[in-house]
Amino acid sequence: DMREQKKKAEQDKEEEDMMKKEEVEEENRLKREEEEQKRVEEEKRQEEDYQAWKANITVETSGSAQEDRDSIEMRLQDFIDALRTRKVVQLEDIASEFGLRTADVIDRIRALDEAGTISGVIDDRGKFIWVTHEEMQAIAKFITRRGRVSIQ
Repeated sequence: DMREQKKKAEQDKEEEDMMKKEEVEEENRLKREEEEQKRVEEEKRQEEDYQAWKANITVETSGSAQEDRDSIEMRLQDFIDALRTRKVVQLEDIASEFGLRTADVIDRIRALDEAGTISGVIDDRGKFIWVTHEEMQAIAKFITRRGRVSIQ
């Protein structure tokens, strides 16, 4: 009798615990469903906003290939003018000024030199020194006359 009551009380407690556990699980499930629904609604709202903005934005093409070529030629001429007017430039500085990598500046200088557009030398300290053809000939003539030249 006492045992039966105790056993009955334990069973009731277990049933009550089980019901509480089921209630908590049901609350969690409902909470997850609600969060999922909110997330879906938010995504839908963002997509609608995006589509509304997208509809208001128009892309119009302008310019031409000729304008692009002119712009590139202008930038190239600016590059050449910067080398010519400064006579001695740090390769890193010119790269920074024109938004290029130093290696690209070196390649560009070499290509322009090979094409005969510019003339000069790149030293071992990362500088380009603009030397005109006349200056180059004068240096060659000086070296030929003197034989050996040391720079101090």
